[in-house]
Amino acid sequence: MEARLKLILKLIPWSLIVKTLVFAGAWWILPFGLFLIVASYLYLVPFFKPLKFLAPFLTLLALISPFFLAKSFWVIALGSATFFIILGVRELLFINRRAVYKTAYFILLFMLLHTFFSGFQNWTGWLVVFGSAVAALVFFFLLKNLVGYEDSLAEKEKIGRRKEFVVQGLAAFFIWQSLWVLLFLPLNYIYQSMLGFLMVVVLTELVLAYTNFSLTRRKMLANFTILFVFVIFVLASFSPGI
Repeated sequence: MEARLKLILKLIPWSLIVKTLVFAGAWWILPFGLFLIVASYLYLVPFFKPLKFLAPFLTLLALISPFFLAKSFWVIALGSATFFIILGVRELLFINRRAVYKTAYFILLFMLLHTFFSGFQNWTGWLVVFGSAVAALVFFFLLKNLVGYEDSLAEKEKIGRRKEFVVQGLAAFFIWQSLWVLLFLPLNYIYQSMLGFLMVVVLTELVLAYTNFSLTRRKMLANFTILFVFVIFVLASFSPGI
């Protein structure tokens, strides 16, 4: 029993947990400028593949900045969990790293959509055009980073033969147009964020299936059926008074 406990304690990534707690504490206590210095140090030390996960790291810092999200328990919980996953995947601490990394990817996109829809009340104005374009661009780079994260060189070479750049661009363009449509609908930002997130999930799964040569008509039909069912469910549960 004692040997098993020692083995469990040895397997726990204590250094990563400490880094995550320092990240959360610095974000909560320090001014944002000083927090950026601390967060950058925690990310860069040790200096191991910093560019590979730079896009999600910078997206995380932007989303939890005072310009977009106010300090709250849920924001710091999601942000710290994302930081933990990014460092854990980079330092090869997880077995199924791509699946874990996908969790961080979806957390970032959920925070992005929540920030976007809570910041705009309607679809008019040039700021909406700019904001939706930026959101779509962030989605493109995060998706590109996720697609490019493979566990083997063989998979990278196989995917390299596909025109994934065009597919990812089309997905981002679809998201850009969908943001306008969702703002046009008479829904509050919570329901708009939910519908936008459902679209992001479906598009991501289709793009990943395409780049992995596993996209079939049955899978496309299943994904769009799931999206349709959830859209109907969300719209049916909407109440104008909420």
